[in-house]
Amino acid sequence: MQIQEFDLKTLTTVYTQLLPQEFHAAEVKPPEMVLRLYEQGLYRGYGLYDGSTLVGYAFFCTSADGKNLLLDYYVIRQEYRSAGHGGTFLTLLQKNLAAFNFLLIEVENPDYAADAADRQNRIRRIAFYERNGCRMTGIQSDLFGCQYNIMTLDLSAAPDAEQALHGLKNIYLTLLGKEGFARHVHLSQTAKKQ
Repeated sequence: MQIQEFDLKTLTTVYTQLLPQEFHAAEVKPPEMVLRLYEQGLYRGYGLYDGSTLVGYAFFCTSADGKNLLLDYYVIRQEYRSAGHGGTFLTLLQKNLAAFNFLLIEVENPDYAADAADRQNRIRRIAFYERNGCRMTGIQSDLFGCQYNIMTLDLSAAPDAEQALHGLKNIYLTLLGKEGFARHVHLSQTAKKQ
């Protein structure tokens, strides 16, 4: 298994053709927005390959200062799931992204699950990230009415909660601008960690 950063053509193909098969339409950012960010050097994608076969992929938004990343989408393709590829991919990404300080990850808050099955899926995702070296920051994000807990994966630095919060604000401002941030984002910090 190896990872490869996507060029513009591959990023566009994966984003417009494969990603919509994995996420609800409302969860997928407009391709024009992603391409604009890519052209500004603020968006990137990576693929996990077995030979020439794409096993999984991840998209990231970079903070305007170029120091931190937000995991935007993380997918192991359906036919390759439950084989350990998710952990392998995250480990390879961590090594490949070592020039950045840290990676921020939005995980759906289990306290806001629609039902017991949804809650279990959210807890399972959090456990996956924890098994692979991620930790809760104590930051909660209300983003467009969706509730997230924020996790971090250390790359070249181990942020405290204040550094993680500052990094997250920078990335949300990069994505949404000041007006969009003020309208659609509410961040809070708690001492409680899941």
